[in-house]
Amino acid sequence: MKEDVELVHDSERIKILLEDTRKNILNLLKVEDMSISQLAEGLDKDRSTIYRHVKKLEDYGYVELKGERIVNNVPGMVYGRTAKLFLPCPKSMEPGDPILESFSWDKENTSHIIESLKILGYNIDDSDEVIDEMCNIFTNIDNKIIEILKGEGLVDIDYLETIRLKFLITLIEICNNDILSKDIENLALNFKRPG
Repeated sequence: MKEDVELVHDSERIKILLEDTRKNILNLLKVEDMSISQLAEGLDKDRSTIYRHVKKLEDYGYVELKGERIVNNVPGMVYGRTAKLFLPCPKSMEPGDPILESFSWDKENTSHIIESLKILGYNIDDSDEVIDEMCNIFTNIDNKIIEILKGEGLVDIDYLETIRLKFLITLIEICNNDILSKDIENLALNFKRPG
């Protein structure tokens, strides 16, 4: 039975999730279980490439064999995800850990965030101007947070604690900086809540 969320703590397993083709395979498998041929067609890649990536995902427990399906009179093994969501959560991080600096707000990542908000029902102005503004505001916030997190005395914290800490520091920074607060308020005018 497919889990809703699987927390991935092992660094080797997390690395498997970082490769683009594997991410795309997992995204397709969110929709439905698929054969190697279907995945190859959906990603416009050759079957041998997809097979290697699916086997790697299977070896690391992200996908599993679900059965066999005949498509266009050709039988094929069908693979599915082992969880609806895989959440990378390295066990602990120390101040200065490069992962603390890996939360980038470049145009591509920001566009993905906006697309996720749209899927959740938000109505968003996704113009280049708004994306650039988001990148600028949140990069500045993140740079400040990274400097804070690199400070002395911080004990090992796990990934989820880091996310929570960054969120809390962001709120504190917004509340205590009138210019930043106004920038966020102006940016928020480009976002309409669902319903």
